[in-house]
Amino acid sequence: LFFLYNIEQLLLFIYYRTVTILVFNVFFLVILDYYLYITEQSF
Repeated sequence: LFFLYNIEQLLLFIYYRTVTILVFNVFFLVILDYYLYITEQSF
């Protein structure tokens, strides 16, 4: 039972970690895209 509980915790941790990494990647790409758009406008 304890072993199964540990696996569950590990899966949750991996899941949340993957989700946060994906969210940060999307956020970073959006900011980068916006920045490039702004710099293109100024020239």
